[in-house]
Amino acid sequence: MRLLSLCMLATACDYQAPLDPNAPPALNSLSGSVLLAADVPTADVLVLLYDAADPPPPAGTGSPLSFATIPASEFTGEGAGVQSAPFHLTRVPDGSFLVVAVMDVDDDFLPLLTSNAGATCGDWAGAHVADLISQEIAPVTVSGGTRIDQVTVLLGRQYTTERPAFSFGDNTALLDFQAFTDLDFDLLSTGIESDLIQIASPAEATEACLTGFLTLVEADAETGEPLPHWVYGSVEVPSGYPEAAILQQVAYAVWPRVFASYTGVGGPPLLPGESWTSEAVHDPDTVTEAWPPNTYFPNSSLNMTFVPAALHTLPDGSQEFVFDREALPRGEWAVTVISPSGQTWTLPNEIAAYPSTSPDFDPLSQGARLYVQ
Repeated sequence: MRLLSLCMLATACDYQAPLDPNAPPALNSLSGSVLLAADVPTADVLVLLYDAADPPPPAGTGSPLSFATIPASEFTGEGAGVQSAPFHLTRVPDGSFLVVAVMDVDDDFLPLLTSNAGATCGDWAGAHVADLISQEIAPVTVSGGTRIDQVTVLLGRQYTTERPAFSFGDNTALLDFQAFTDLDFDLLSTGIESDLIQIASPAEATEACLTGFLTLVEADAETGEPLPHWVYGSVEVPSGYPEAAILQQVAYAVWPRVFASYTGVGGPPLLPGESWTSEAVHDPDTVTEAWPPNTYFPNSSLNMTFVPAALHTLPDGSQEFVFDREALPRGEWAVTVISPSGQTWTLPNEIAAYPSTSPDFDPLSQGARLYVQ
């Protein structure tokens, strides 16, 4: 009987459950600490997870894949110069990711609302970094159901700029692809006075909080000439598209960056995983004649040109750069402004459906969209 028991135990040790080839991959988890490198009152913190290949602004235009919330009460170490709190991100798929964080000082960060999914002036920014000197964001790679529990996120920078809230010069910006000269649209910096969020107007700027469009012309250090545009300055324009070639010559590396994304409304529907994104360019005469190079300064308005070219991401994840204006979808496009600080604003947003907190603010201005015909 004892021998039989030993055999059963030995057999049990060798047993392997059958593998299901269709089973979903084991999910991973990331955990660690958020460090606040300042002796200031704490607030709730959002820890956000991004695909390393699709980083958040200002490095890219990525959206968070998931997030976790840390209550202010979780922080310890008050008065010691560095305060810390634990965080946990679960159900993380295989891949390489960026872990960033925002301490929401004024309690208005709501990641599921376009209007509130961003840091405002006074909030603290942070990330998991490679080292404390360069503070370059470092990716974290996981696979096969791994649990990584020593990820440190440093909150070391307080925002001294406001989100670049704006409206169009007209409530509906109408662009005609058939008339190449009619692709300009104006953006006007504005304050927001809504039940959802409050954003200071350009007239309310202070030394502690810069408002409006934070502008920067990136230029050659020796000549002062504006550098070529990040995308259009290097992309190879096929023959037969002279308009795109001209825009390539007058498109410069200027902040803020302004992106238009097709919404799938008013034109062909978007397939799951599909997107169309075009980056607008700043007025070249203003860039070369009016704006000082390599100098940050605020602007209350921007004149932009919609480029009849777009990055098309197909449902299978492959990408193509389309220069044929006839191939670009007609219909509604959302517009996003990205400041060099990484703060963003997008039209249309949810504010249009919420009451204003001031008779001077029209919430319907936040429901406007760019319409291409």
